Amino acid sequence: MTEAKFELKWLNAIERFGLQHNEWVKTMYCKWKQWAETFLRSTFFGGLWSTQWSESINAFLNCFKNSRLKLYEFVSHIDRAMSCLRNNKLKDDFDSINEHTILLTHLLQLEKYVAKVYTRHTFTWVRDEIKTKAKPSIVNCVDDMDNVMYTFKKFVGGDTTWIVKYTPSTNSFNYSCKMFDKLGIPCCHAFSVMKAMNQNNIPQHS
Repeated sequence: MTEAKFELKWLNAIERFGLQHNEWVKTMYCKWKQWAETFLRSTFFGGLWSTQWSESINAFLNCFKNSRLKLYEFVSHIDRAMSCLRNNKLKDDFDSINEHTILLTHLLQLEKYVAKVYTRHTFTWVRDEIKTKAKPSIVNCVDDMDNVMYTFKKFVGGDTTWIVKYTPSTNSFNYSCKMFDKLGIPCCHAFSVMKAMNQNNIPQHS
C-alpha cells in the first residue's frame, strides 16, 4: 500500500482499539520507517527478509551439525557447509552459461533476453513475472512528451492501482510497486509496458 494509505489505516486502528495514549504504540509510530514494509519497498532485499534468511540458514546448517559435536568438529562441519554453498553458486554459474533455455512464454524475444542476463535460478523467477503480465490491465496511458505514464488495475476486481512511468530520454522505468528496487527484477506491470511498446529487451536503467 502507499504511505498515505498506511498512515490512514494506522490511525483507524488506533481509533478502533483506543490506543491514543499507549506509549508503545507511540514509539512504534515514530519508528515505522524502520519496520513497516510500505516504507521498505525501495530497499533491496534480494527476495529475503531477515527472518527468512535466519530460518533458511538454520535449516541448511542443521544438515551439517548435531548437538554432540565437539568444538573442533563443529568448525570442520561449518567449513563443509560453506564449501557446499560455494559449489552451488559455481553450478548455477555453469548452468547459466552452458544450458540451453527452453522458452515457454509468448514473449519469446523478451524471455530470450532475460535468459541471457540472469542466472538460471533467477531466470525462472523473472519468467513467472512475464507469465503473470496478463493479470493487470492497462486502464490509462498518458504521454506528456517527457514521460509515458501507464496505470494498471487487476484484471478482475479490486481497486488497487499501479503506475509505471517510462522515460524515453533515459530509457528507464519507474514502478510504483517498487519490485525492481526491492528484488532486482522487473515486475509484471513493466513487462506489460514492454509488450505495449514492442520492446525486446529490458532497459538497463529499470
